[in-house]
Amino acid sequence: MVELKSKLIKILMFGLSNSRKSSIRLCLLRKTAISNFTSLCPTIDYEIIKFKELNTNSKFVIWDFGGQKNHRIEHIKNLFDSYISGSQKLIYIIDIQDPQNYNLSLDYLNEIIKILTQYNYFIKISVYLHKYDDNIEIQEEEINNLVKRIKK
Repeated sequence: MVELKSKLIKILMFGLSNSRKSSIRLCLLRKTAISNFTSLCPTIDYEIIKFKELNTNSKFVIWDFGGQKNHRIEHIKNLFDSYISGSQKLIYIIDIQDPQNYNLSLDYLNEIIKILTQYNYFIKISVYLHKYDDNIEIQEEEINNLVKRIKK
């Protein structure tokens, strides 16, 4: 029997603090028990998680970057040299329950895209609008405007 070579997929996760990047990471790891989410703490600097997808030859490496201001500054400074190399996917998370920080969040995303463009590094980017809850009143027009600004 011939063993197929494993495919390594590197995913970077960025966003402001409290956007719940680590919650999404847990879901990607299929750790969805409620107790996993209640014990989360803010990510300091970044965390690297490696796992193999069951029944495939794919191995994943997820880099979950802390979103506090001091970490964001450091991540932007080191993005290309230290983090981006070998990445296939970038997931950017925006907390839709925090409209007062939409501008700051989009500015951070724009800084990341500028660096990628500067180095001609092409990577798939997904933007997640996270923390939607039926109990929270969010104006549809506000979300539509946010989506338009992301596309721009």
